[in-house]
Formats: sequence, structure tokens, C-alpha cells
Amino acid sequence: MRLGDRAGITLISDQPSFLFKPNTIYVPFGLDPKELLIDLHSATRHAQVDLDVETVEAIDPRAGTVATARRLLPYDHLVVATGAAMRPAEVPGLAEHANTIWTPQEMLRLRGSFQALLEDAREGSRRRVLFLVPPGNKCSGPLYELVMMLDTWLRRHRARDAVDIQWTTYERGYIQAFGPRLDELVTGEFERRGITGHRAQVVECVE
Repeated sequence: MRLGDRAGITLISDQPSFLFKPNTIYVPFGLDPKELLIDLHSATRHAQVDLDVETVEAIDPRAGTVATARRLLPYDHLVVATGAAMRPAEVPGLAEHANTIWTPQEMLRLRGSFQALLEDAREGSRRRVLFLVPPGNKCSGPLYELVMMLDTWLRRHRARDAVDIQWTTYERGYIQAFGPRLDELVTGEFERRGITGHRAQVVECVE
């Protein structure tokens, strides 16, 4: 917007769509993940950005070029955004025995776990759900949202009394990255909702 027609901008993506990840927290409660996909063709056309849907194979910073399977693209300025990924293997047993929330597929798996939890609660079986923030997690906010959303969802289905919700985190304060004020807010919210929270608890393994 600032440069107008003084610069040509090209976006290279290996996918034709972009996942609006913040809203994947709604997937366990019924949202279709396909609704979170933004068509890059439409978005880039609106912004007057050239789109190449292909995979980057090499970058030559000396020559100022990006190589794909089809061609060589020159550049004056390059922005590389590779994204991030989970490393569940850092906590033995986490991948095998726990639900994670990094991808839409994992959120769909969590939806199945929540449905099974609801069925058990309706049949009179008491269950405990443990939310866990492991060391190294720098973006725990979505899990805080999910624990409160689960509480609300169970209440709406009149099944909350049969479910004990526990929270444990390596952080010294809830949502520690954002300062002490949020710790106070979350503490009060957990108490109001009947969620048992534990701070400064570092997970070593999941069995």
C-alpha cells in the first residue's frame, strides 16, 4: 500500500491457500477447518501481488535469486517466512498419549476426544481432563482459550459436574509472557469456573 506501483511484489507459496490459524480453536467444537482457508489467488490479486504456487528449492543471496522447480526469480529484497512446527518428542510419551493442537487434523482429533468425554459424562462416568503447557511453549494462549471453551461447552450440554478440569503449566504465572496482570485475571477465572490450576510444574513424561 505504501509503495504503490514503485515496487513489484511476488509471493511464493507451496500451498494455494492460507490457514487462519487463530480460529482453529473452534474446530474441536464443530467448526469445519475448510472455513478457515483463505484463497491466496483472490487475496494477492486484490493486493496487486504476483502469486507463484510452487516450492522454493534454493536461495542464492550473492546473486539475489530464488530457485524453484520451474524457474529462477531475481529479487532486490527477500522475506523468508518458513513458519514453525511442534516438537512433541521433547516430552517422552506426549505424541503417543496426548492430544496436541498444532494442526487442523489434531484439532479434529481433539473434537473426537471431547465428544467421547461428553458421552461418558452423560452416562454417569466421572472423567478428568488435564491441560498441559510443556517447557519451551512460547504461545500458550490458545490452550488457555480452549480450557475455558471446554468448560462453557460442557455447561451448555449439562455435563460439567461430571468432568474434573485440571490445568498445569511450567510457567511461574499464567500466560507468563504477557506479564503479571494476566496471571491475576486467569487465577480469578479459573476459580470462578472450578478449574484447578497448577503453576511451575514441569512435565517430564506422559505415560
